[in-house]
Amino acid sequence: MNQSTYEFTEKSTYSPIVFEEPKTKSNMVLNSKSEELNNILYNVNIYPNPAADYTSIQWEIFDELRDAHYRVLDLNGRELLTGALTSNKGEEIIDTRKLGQGVYIIGIYNNQQLMVNKKLVVEGRK
Repeated sequence: MNQSTYEFTEKSTYSPIVFEEPKTKSNMVLNSKSEELNNILYNVNIYPNPAADYTSIQWEIFDELRDAHYRVLDLNGRELLTGALTSNKGEEIIDTRKLGQGVYIIGIYNNQQLMVNKKLVVEGRK
């Protein structure tokens, strides 16, 4: 948890001093356990992967959906595609010819939080 305090100087200006929670073994285990839990609650498959002309996102989510959606990002973080996940189980087909050859990240979001990331590789057409 971040906490900020302020340090005052003679000219009445201030600069924040941020105290960060130390990285401890228990924090790392907690993050690891949260990631494991998300992988169980958010069963997401991308196939075919690598893809040439199309790929499919298949999901089964064991959690309440609140503004659930997917985003396809390039490695610079630019959002290229997005779509709603309106049911707990479904499939969306993506035309990867629109993306071009490269590596992309598909993120599954629920309740304004990233829950799962998957890597997608798009190959050139043969």
